[in-house]
Amino acid sequence: MSRLLHTGQVIVDLVMALDTLPATGGDVLAQSARFEAGGGFNVMAAARRNGLPVVYLGRHGNGRFGDLARAAMRVEGVEVAQAASDGKDTGLCVSLTEATTERTFISHIGAEGDLSTEDLARVVPRADDYVYVSGYSLLLEGKAQALLDWLLALPREITVVFDPGPLVKSPDSALMIALLPRIDIWTSNGPEALAFTGASTLADALL
Repeated sequence: MSRLLHTGQVIVDLVMALDTLPATGGDVLAQSARFEAGGGFNVMAAARRNGLPVVYLGRHGNGRFGDLARAAMRVEGVEVAQAASDGKDTGLCVSLTEATTERTFISHIGAEGDLSTEDLARVVPRADDYVYVSGYSLLLEGKAQALLDWLLALPREITVVFDPGPLVKSPDSALMIALLPRIDIWTSNGPEALAFTGASTLADALL
């Protein structure tokens, strides 16, 4: 059976709801606050709930946030390929949602920001697998080159799924140019597709 091999990052979100952001140096009370597994976790949970086996290839930390991330993946039935990283915890994203529904993020990268050739070798992709790649991964110094080399060495019958994220603003980056011919499925939204291609319509962006 096909699997989803997720090479992105699972982090922990501190989600807070408030009326509006305070001015610099100010203070405000939030209506709610909670910790949730986030980042790549959401894609993996959706895949599992639709019956697809999932393997998380990324790293995760040795601490309270790593524990939370692993517990969430365990509940969803996600297989975790790596052991917990020593000396680092999983990263944190503070997600602030205003009454207008506008969201503001402040992120700190943890153990998930690193990934080596040896880490990736722990899982052997099969011909019917889907390999999911996040554009954020290609911005992480401790992960990008090893991941790119691994992706470009995959057999062509393995499907590579790409979510560009911030790389929609960097279509001419060396890493993006190297990866682009290997992408089979592109998962951006409409505005991202237009930003990346410079096209004026979605029909043109799809060409």
